[in-house]
Amino acid sequence: MFTADDVLNMIPDLTRDELLEFVEAGWIKPEEGAISGGEQFVFLRIDIARAQFIADLRHTMQVNDEAVPVILSLVEQVHSLRSDLDTLAKSIQTQGPDVRSKILESMRQLTLKS
Repeated sequence: MFTADDVLNMIPDLTRDELLEFVEAGWIKPEEGAISGGEQFVFLRIDIARAQFIADLRHTMQVNDEAVPVILSLVEQVHSLRSDLDTLAKSIQTQGPDVRSKILESMRQLTLKS
């Protein structure tokens, strides 16, 4: 778990005001709770990665604030789809060779029709 100061040290181009703005906008969702020093928020690694991504979008790519939630939603959808595909691939691997063969053949046929 990390404090706001930890996050700001890890993301040098991020200001405290911006970090608070990210939290207020709901773009990052740290846990609320006091830790040593009376910090209001406790950040996890995923929060830090997300804050870095948003800072890159805004600073490096000049993305405006209206586009940030759209981009975050799309990224979340991609991650979800990747997870679903991974689960599907693992499920297929548990099947016998005849079933896997039929699935591959079906995929080839559907790909040719597209």
